[in-house]
Amino acid sequence: MKEYKIKEFIHKKTETVIYSMTAFVEGNTCLLFNKKSGHMFLTDIECFEMFQSKNISDGLLRKLDNRGFTNKYSANMQPYECEILPEFFMIDLTSNCNMRCKYCLRNVGSDNHFLQLSVLDGICDFINAYAEKYNLKDISIQPWGGEPLLALDLILRLRNKIHPTNTRVHFSIETNGLLLNEQNAQLLYENKIGIGISIDGYKQLHDGQRVTKDGKGTHSVVEKNLINSKNLFGSRLGTITTITKKNASHVEEILDYFVRDLKLEHVKFNFVHDSLFFNCEELCVPEEEISETIIRLLNKIVKLNEEGLTIEEHNISVKLRNILTRRFTDICHSAGCCGGKKMIVFDMNGGIYPCELTDTPGEAIGNIGDGVDLVKVVNSSITIQDYFTPKKEKICDECDWYVFCRGGCTVRAISRGNRPPKIDRIECAVNRSLYPALIELILTKPKIVNKILGCEIL
Repeated sequence: MKEYKIKEFIHKKTETVIYSMTAFVEGNTCLLFNKKSGHMFLTDIECFEMFQSKNISDGLLRKLDNRGFTNKYSANMQPYECEILPEFFMIDLTSNCNMRCKYCLRNVGSDNHFLQLSVLDGICDFINAYAEKYNLKDISIQPWGGEPLLALDLILRLRNKIHPTNTRVHFSIETNGLLLNEQNAQLLYENKIGIGISIDGYKQLHDGQRVTKDGKGTHSVVEKNLINSKNLFGSRLGTITTITKKNASHVEEILDYFVRDLKLEHVKFNFVHDSLFFNCEELCVPEEEISETIIRLLNKIVKLNEEGLTIEEHNISVKLRNILTRRFTDICHSAGCCGGKKMIVFDMNGGIYPCELTDTPGEAIGNIGDGVDLVKVVNSSITIQDYFTPKKEKICDECDWYVFCRGGCTVRAISRGNRPPKIDRIECAVNRSLYPALIELILTKPKIVNKILGCEIL
């Protein structure tokens, strides 16, 4: 695939300004990418040659207008900005956990500290009133911890109490899987609560980093419960895998295990990052290895789908949709960090946070007991909390993908001790290698892109 930079120029006949863009060319196919708005235009080599000669036909100009590549309609095609209207809510049920993962990002304990019923009910009332006031059509609720299944009774109470009028409520949890026995899985299934199970690969890899409080491996129980749960949830069941220095070189084998042995179709891989509570520096993957690992992961996913197997990795799919549809599909990866703007976390004291920062009270932006309007609270916090400070460095100026990442994950930046937050180096390393590879995949293997996304988009 060849890459060309096309500088801004003026269409002489209409005096329309055609913005600078990047052209990716493979064979007779060309993808034009507008890094200002994040929109793309998939065309052929003849159109690309028009750009090189600066001789744009009227028909092509109209198409460029409609896609925000010119100043004619660009006011309607600006980069997506998160509307301040939270729709995803995480509720901290417990600080207790029955595991001690070697990279844990939370200050977990075994003090049996659970969300009090009065606070839980207050959070439910707060969410119900908010959703009704702003006429929300859909909201998503994710109880978490610690290990949320230690508080299964609270999860079911939330399920019964959050029911705003005329709003669809989607429930899900992410669990370490140890308590996901047949009875608990059946309860979750009957109550329409989706599940994501954390599993870091096959036994040797998983047991090297996801252990019990006394240091014992957990893979055998997690695998058994995962298989039983999949019998109920089918292909809707998803998994979350943390990539560390110990398992990064084995991502192909992990995917084979997931697809061929566990028959999974939906997975998610996240790179480990610094923790404020555990010394996991030796597990963090260097930036140059992050770039190489994400490409190997993509290549393996492509290969498995070419073999006729079905496997979709969530983060890769989000970034494919960023390029192809430029719709907001992800709180973290489609328009930078939208914590607070699209996502809210409630702690065990009713504190309101923009993301999973309930272990650091200084990040709170309010409390349900204050009788506050959530949207007003976020708007006010944006002007005073450095969590919301825009993240940009010199490297971002020339990057085509900044329109999507806006400096990446704020939590990752904060966990490295940067206040105000600097750019997220993990996301930067991923995007600089992954987005060009995805564009090449779009140009060369459109059928595989359709298969990965589960729809005929190309």
